[in-house]
Amino acid sequence: MSRSEVLDTIRSRVGEENLSRSHRREGCRVYLDGVPSTRITVDADLAFPDHSFEGSRCDLIYFLVDSDGRLLTVPAELKSGNVDASGVHEQLQQGANFALRVALRGMDSKCIPVLFHGKGIHPKQLRTLNRLKVSFRGQRLTIKIARCNRRENLADSLKG
Repeated sequence: MSRSEVLDTIRSRVGEENLSRSHRREGCRVYLDGVPSTRITVDADLAFPDHSFEGSRCDLIYFLVDSDGRLLTVPAELKSGNVDASGVHEQLQQGANFALRVALRGMDSKCIPVLFHGKGIHPKQLRTLNRLKVSFRGQRLTIKIARCNRRENLADSLKG
C-alpha cells in the first residue's frame, strides 16, 4: 500500500471534517518544515466526540509515513503556560488510544507522543513526565518534549 493510500484510509476513517489545517493552540505553534508533506493532522477536539471517544484529549494527532514506509503516529499536546505532567500524560495516552482505533492494523508503525511547551517546565513536573509512559501496541514510550514556536520543532521531535 502506498503512502497516500495509507493516509487516505486513515483520513476516511477519521472523517475529513475532523482534520485540522491549523497547527497552533493557546499561543503555541508546531512547525511542519522538515516533515514529509504527505500527512494528516487530526483535531482531537473535533474527532473524539465525533467518534464517541470519551475522556481527556490531546490537541492534535499527526499521521505520516516516513521514508522507510513506517506509519508515524504523533499525539501532540500544545501548552503555552504551566504544565501538569499527569494531565499531559493522560491527554497523550488518549491520543495514542484514538490512533490505534483509526490506524491500519498490521502495518509497521511507531508512536511518538510529544509535548510542545512555551514556558519552562518545573523540574518536579519534568521528572514526573519522564517517569510516565504512553502505551502503544505493547510498548511503553517516553514523552518527548519540544519548544513551541521553534522552526522544525516537529521534525526535531521525530528524530532519534
